[in-house]
Amino acid sequence: DDVNSNAKAMNDFVFLVDNSGSMADEANAIARDIIDWAKRLNQTLDVRFGCVGYDGEITGAINMTTYDNIAEYLNKYSGTNRTSHFGGDDSAYLNSKADNYFVSSMSDECGMAALHCANGLFDFRNGANRIYVNFTDEYNYNDGESKYSVYYLSSQYNWDTTSGTIHTVYSSLSTSTSETTYYEKPWRMSEFTGGSILYTS
Repeated sequence: DDVNSNAKAMNDFVFLVDNSGSMADEANAIARDIIDWAKRLNQTLDVRFGCVGYDGEITGAINMTTYDNIAEYLNKYSGTNRTSHFGGDDSAYLNSKADNYFVSSMSDECGMAALHCANGLFDFRNGANRIYVNFTDEYNYNDGESKYSVYYLSSQYNWDTTSGTIHTVYSSLSTSTSETTYYEKPWRMSEFTGGSILYTS
């Protein structure tokens, strides 16, 4: 049945977490909820977890790992520092490669840079469902670079169904602000990949 087939499927979850200063009020709650949700998923699914923290650059990451390790990573520090460090056995490698996903002249948040970082560096299992969840309260700032634009995902040649779905948790008072070439609505990442969108306070 569906329950048993889902339990047998491999699922690789990656949490993309905006850890800029404006997320200070949400950071502890996000980490708590990720850990609680991961614990429940771990009880019924074949699942692994990864995380990328981002601000004006990639500020932290942990490669695909177990529930216990993702919980330890997120609990090591408090506030926005929960995702502002590199963890795991390959932490030095991730730290050394993070600058490859730095948007030139970027000083603001870019969830797409975090997505590319995970997609390029993480050890996903062959055949696993890739599921990304992006937590942010800001635009996607691409600095005019097409690879870091949310519209990069609109082409199946750049991102297809095997690349994963992206789900957005957006915490801001406004969802109606207009886009420009440089400032994009981050939930477009979900619209283009068949993911879900949650607007929250």
